[in-house]
Amino acid sequence: MPTLSQLRNELDQLDIELIHALAKRIQKGKEIQAFKQAEGLPIEDKQREKAVLQAIKKHWSAYNLPPQCIDALYTVIFQEVKRVAPEKRKK
Repeated sequence: MPTLSQLRNELDQLDIELIHALAKRIQKGKEIQAFKQAEGLPIEDKQREKAVLQAIKKHWSAYNLPPQCIDALYTVIFQEVKRVAPEKRKK
């Protein structure tokens, strides 16, 4: 049986992996925002956000986790990508 310290170390490692994955996702979102800006497309795409949430929830439900959690998490992720989008508001 693992010790409390070992369990916490594992949790700490998962936090680092989660932050790494979030940083990669936000970076990819910034690239998409730059593409949209260059092509004159709207920054926000509510249909795409809805589709992403539906797809993610399929994976999420496999772990028997509450859907409200994923809604809250992805709302923050979507907002952050829009917030850090490349210089779109400084024209």
